[in-house]
Amino acid sequence: MTNSELSQILREELDRRSWTVSDLARATGMNRETVRRAVLGIGSTALETANILLAALKHELIVEVSQ
Repeated sequence: MTNSELSQILREELDRRSWTVSDLARATGMNRETVRRAVLGIGSTALETANILLAALKHELIVEVSQ
């Protein structure tokens, strides 16, 4: 999953739930700025962070490994 794909999923799920970035930050216990950057697709989001954000929204992180 690319940062852009993660950002799109997060934005769609926040809209669907009528949640704000602050709501997601509270649900995950994460820093609001970290969540905001992931939602906006700023910089790169650590795998662990992405997993926590997606889990809070009832999504699974699927990682493809290429050889």
